[in-house]
Amino acid sequence: MYDSLATYAFKLVLSNWSIESTHTLVPGVDNSNKWVVLCSGNKGWMNYGDQAIVYRAYHLFRSYGIPEDHIIVFHYDDIAYNSENPTPGVVINEIGGPNVYKGVPKDYTGEDVNPKNNRFAKLSIYVDTCYSGSMFNKILPDNINVYATSSSNPTELSWFWNYDDKLRTYISSFFANNWLVNDEENDLDKETLQKQFEYFKQHSVVNYTKDHTTHPIHAQQYGDLSISKLTVSQFLGHKPKGQTNTVTKWEQNNDAVNKWDVSLDLLQRRIDETEDIDEKNGYLQELENLYKGRQYVDNHMTEYVNSIQHLMPNIATNAILHTKQELNNRHCYRQLVDTFHENCFDLTKNFLAVLKGNETLEKSGKKVVKSGPNDHVFVYLMDHGGHRSMFDKLLPTDINVYAITATKPDELGWFCYHDAKVYKTYLATFFAVNWLVDSEGHDPKVESLEQQYEYIKAKNNFTMDGTVHTQHAQQYGDLSIANLHLSEFLGTKKSSRMHMNSLPLDMNGQEFVSFRDVAIRVLEKNIESTDNISLKLGYIISNDF
Repeated sequence: MYDSLATYAFKLVLSNWSIESTHTLVPGVDNSNKWVVLCSGNKGWMNYGDQAIVYRAYHLFRSYGIPEDHIIVFHYDDIAYNSENPTPGVVINEIGGPNVYKGVPKDYTGEDVNPKNNRFAKLSIYVDTCYSGSMFNKILPDNINVYATSSSNPTELSWFWNYDDKLRTYISSFFANNWLVNDEENDLDKETLQKQFEYFKQHSVVNYTKDHTTHPIHAQQYGDLSISKLTVSQFLGHKPKGQTNTVTKWEQNNDAVNKWDVSLDLLQRRIDETEDIDEKNGYLQELENLYKGRQYVDNHMTEYVNSIQHLMPNIATNAILHTKQELNNRHCYRQLVDTFHENCFDLTKNFLAVLKGNETLEKSGKKVVKSGPNDHVFVYLMDHGGHRSMFDKLLPTDINVYAITATKPDELGWFCYHDAKVYKTYLATFFAVNWLVDSEGHDPKVESLEQQYEYIKAKNNFTMDGTVHTQHAQQYGDLSIANLHLSEFLGTKKSSRMHMNSLPLDMNGQEFVSFRDVAIRVLEKNIESTDNISLKLGYIISNDF
């Protein structure tokens, strides 16, 4: 995750933000070693402030001299021309403020992957991955013209196979190799999918020569089994006439590793192979980081399971985390997986790929971080989060990552600045307003991340309807990074802007709502704001609560 990035100042906050609009660069200042990644993790009109903050931030950091191609913006882009927007194309972040949407790039927008309509007469799926049988077992219907073969049953690992000493990696997969050998050995006009499956069943033992062990792997079939009577050629085509059926020597080198542990295996091999101390230490560091990454995810899930243990008094935490339980409520499971994917680790696909400088994205014309060992990278991530911190007792202190969160693990974050007249939603957040007001009010060459944290930390309460609410920012990770100046991450202000700082805002008297309740509160306000019965009913029907 961190192999191409030197230093991150991770302001992964569970909130949103705001920013003024200017585009001029600072003359004579080289910001080519700085990258800014802005991500709004939410969508929809109810979460207007999420994206508005990102837009404002974009203009602010452009005004600090960060090159346009070094700022990468993730946003759903569904509010500027939303049907509920009374001023199409305009997004503001403060009441009566400027249009912060204008000029914001569309680097990554919308849903990254859009489902396509599959049209087929018959579909045959081969899946080669650990526990692949679990994708279909008691799930795939037998009447939708789909036939599936999995490399393993629901509780088994699948295996990479055939390690190449020159390439220093595994060049095949046990199941896939069997599949292709079967294709090579047989006349595809005669070989049926069922015969091929029987071949898989016969080749069900992985011989691991490195430690002289064997491992079983049992291919499975699911769905419409009548499709298995069809020949392979009906799906994969016909061999040219006269082509000799070749047989691959598949016993070349049957070192194997389960697909779950291939990264660990390859790093351990490199550590064992090299005599160079510096190289060995480098591999050891990679291996340590890999284990830390796994531990981070494990800890995250353990914290979550512990938080809901009271809902499952008859199942021990250890059983949930370390044994394979058969699902008895797939709808509930699907909701859990989707929520976890969307709210916790959905970022790995594109967001972290951008941070790592993914070449595939770059070649497709997308902007990615191309940082070097001396570069600094600043990331702002807005999301709603939830109970438990993203970093508390999870983020290591020795991987060059510094994080500030809007709240303590057990506190709520807050939206603010409700616009009742035009936009009828909340335009910003308490934490982000304080962050950006501080950024606009100080010289980034003088102020450190620690000083900014102290400013935000001091802005820890507001009064609404006579009640005082508190929100306590926190620091995590490598706190030595906090000694660095803001300019090392976000650029330098133009001298002409040095005294054009925003005045501190008086939050008292503003209307706030917690992230948890924003959708309900906006809906209530919309219902209260109209006497039209049809509109009232429309608000209720259009929101699924």
